[in-house]
Amino acid sequence: MKLFLLAALLAGVSLSARAQTYYLDLTNQALTLSDNTLGVEQVVDGRAGQPPIGIVYRGLNGKSAAVAFRQGLETELTSFLQIQLPVRAAGGHTVVLCVRSLHIGEIMGGKKQQAIAELTADVYEQITDG
Repeated sequence: MKLFLLAALLAGVSLSARAQTYYLDLTNQALTLSDNTLGVEQVVDGRAGQPPIGIVYRGLNGKSAAVAFRQGLETELTSFLQIQLPVRAAGGHTVVLCVRSLHIGEIMGGKKQQAIAELTADVYEQITDG
């Protein structure tokens, strides 16, 4: 029953937000990791049914807008992470990330607005023996 209600809610949200979409832009974002030995080869969208990423509120009247990547989650996150976490030849670990859940939203309240992001991913690394 809860699953049906959640599915109905998500379907309603996607329909109402279809006219308004907020596209994420990772161009000016940076990851800061000390002694990084991790390189990302690829990001795979492993979310069941590939649901919307989230809802944000835009403009003075707080109209809701669906959150999306203009070129898709796999393409944009792969590109971003390959730049931020390049594959290193010596001593590095090359991985594939399988995104299991991703939710981006906003918490509205009073004078303060707070952005939130939650990501769950499986990390796969090919080891030398296959």
